[in-house]
Amino acid sequence: MNQKSLSTWLKGAIICLALIGAAVYAFVIPQYGHTIRALESYSVRYYWAWLIFVLISGIPCYIALVLGWKVSVQIGLDNSFSYINAAMLRKVAVLAAADALYFFAGNIVFWIIGIYEPRDVLISLLPVGCAGAVSTAGAALSHLIRKAADIKNDNDLTI
Repeated sequence: MNQKSLSTWLKGAIICLALIGAAVYAFVIPQYGHTIRALESYSVRYYWAWLIFVLISGIPCYIALVLGWKVSVQIGLDNSFSYINAAMLRKVAVLAAADALYFFAGNIVFWIIGIYEPRDVLISLLPVGCAGAVSTAGAALSHLIRKAADIKNDNDLTI
């Protein structure tokens, strides 16, 4: 697989993720909120606060997809191991960590004020764990790409 086809595959995956995320945030999450609101009377007054909270958590995800698109463009230009890609992957790692902390703290606050039950907080640990995994993978890839960029620069200077 050459750089151009890898870049095309990555862009296709990013587009698919963006479309799936848009469907989840536009249809699935509001429908889930309506279902919970119908089943549990205590959550009726907090529906909009919960919905806005969840929708805000999607913003870092889409920023990370934009950064991923930029990385795939660099890969298509045969600039895979560069400091630019390392910096963008580092930003993805920071965004994922911030989103995990935001989501976890928000769910704890909802639990404290009585919107959530302990089971809801436990269920919310799944997205927090996924964001933590993305953050760890992004930080590791950023480190490895930075090391590879160092080696590439050293080799470029060698005659």
